[in-house]
Amino acid sequence: MSDYWPVYVSLPGGRTTRGRLRSQHRGTDGRWYCSVELSLPADAVHRMPGVAYTGVPRLVMDEDQDDGAGWAHAENLLHYRTCPALAAAPSLVVVPTNSARELLAGGRTHACPTCQPHLPNPGPDRPLSHER
Repeated sequence: MSDYWPVYVSLPGGRTTRGRLRSQHRGTDGRWYCSVELSLPADAVHRMPGVAYTGVPRLVMDEDQDDGAGWAHAENLLHYRTCPALAAAPSLVVVPTNSARELLAGGRTHACPTCQPHLPNPGPDRPLSHER
């Protein structure tokens, strides 16, 4: 079995993102709590004063391992997750890169005119669909 289980996490403002459930534990108050790992854009993470971060690994993420962290689909438009136009969207769906490509290629959605998202090129050895 995996050391994590995929979950959706509710964020402030009604948005959701994908996460990795690591464990569940019951607190002293009797409520259940979840230890969850999230992948977020670096500008959403703030360092704590007095903590040295020199040992933190910097890894290059494969475009298809982003867990949907970079793209959102709302009202027939594909956005960067940081797009200011998403603040007015009544609902959004977080999508991984391959799904975003398929939505655009199939004409089921269009690139947002505000953020103008550009998806990474899949390259000759990377299929456009989820089929491998």
